[in-house]
Amino acid sequence: MIRLKKCLAMIFAFVLIATMIHPTKTNAATSKSIKVYMDGGKLHFQTSPIIKNNRTFVEMRPIFETAGIKLYWDQNTQTVTGKKEVTTIKLQI
Repeated sequence: MIRLKKCLAMIFAFVLIATMIHPTKTNAATSKSIKVYMDGGKLHFQTSPIIKNNRTFVEMRPIFETAGIKLYWDQNTQTVTGKKEVTTIKLQI
């Protein structure tokens, strides 16, 4: 339960950061050296992590899947829902 809370806190932090940045400023030179580890293992992303305005952005799917969160996509509402045990997270595009 503590691991789930930490994971959820991290997810909400990423979402919060994503809403606060301006998309035109990028530091692509450092993006190739970014490595992300979770539960002792290195995560692999289809899109390389990037740094914008001194903030690191990564894909959410590998983080959710590593945390054991099942993902569901609703095309009509453009919403991704993550579920694990009694916890549900919804993010709308």
